[in-house]
Amino acid sequence: MGGYRQSSYDPDSYDQPGPPLTPFNGLQWAGVALGAVGIGLFLLYVAGRLGWTAPIVATASSGIVPTFAGYMLVNSRRGPSIMVDDVQRDRNRKILFVTLAICAAILGAALVIEFQGA
Repeated sequence: MGGYRQSSYDPDSYDQPGPPLTPFNGLQWAGVALGAVGIGLFLLYVAGRLGWTAPIVATASSGIVPTFAGYMLVNSRRGPSIMVDDVQRDRNRKILFVTLAICAAILGAALVIEFQGA
């Protein structure tokens, strides 16, 4: 068997999805509600640990599942991908280099502080 005959065929290729479609449908609004519940559970955990309220939520991870489920529901309806032009690509590259430089400076400072014992 010689394989697929079209030379440009790539079985692993897919289109990068675009942003979530608006206006939201009912499923996406349920995702927003689940995300809010997850964030609320985490904030209740933090408030209980700080002593502001009675410890209602036992672990910090109890808000993770509703938050991720909400994220998946909001992103269940995606638009087509948006082509990036050269100006945006250059802007993204500059932002990436600035972020990389800031992270390298912070990591370098942390290493200096760690190894000098300050």
